[in-house]
Amino acid sequence: MRSEEILISYREVVAWKDELEAMIRGEMDTLRVNKFLQDNFRCVFDANFVLGTRPSEEYPELLASLDEPIKLELLRPLSRRQYSCVDMIMGGDDPDEVVWRFWDFLDDYGRSGKKMFLSVAEIGALSLFYEKTLVVTAP
Repeated sequence: MRSEEILISYREVVAWKDELEAMIRGEMDTLRVNKFLQDNFRCVFDANFVLGTRPSEEYPELLASLDEPIKLELLRPLSRRQYSCVDMIMGGDDPDEVVWRFWDFLDDYGRSGKKMFLSVAEIGALSLFYEKTLVVTAP
């Protein structure tokens, strides 16, 4: 496993979050949102796939190869707000609500600007959001 396969810069995510916010604050066009998520968040789903399909023996080697700040970013748990967002979308089928929770998860009470990379926990949770959002916004 290579670090490039799972490291997703939060700068990119913040830019996507801002663009997503502009889309959903305007007229909510679920087809446009669906396309936007497919175009921009597919890398999160792909990173989750890499994490889930590689043997666990590769993780210590990967972590050992990373600088300490990056390692800490990867191992950061979800915040209470992020857990709450995940919990709220699991039973929801309203496209507006699911997309807003996706944005809320990314924003994390404004903390998104302070993070360097998505953590492994965020990659897993965002994969759930990605799937759920694509389902509820599908044409």
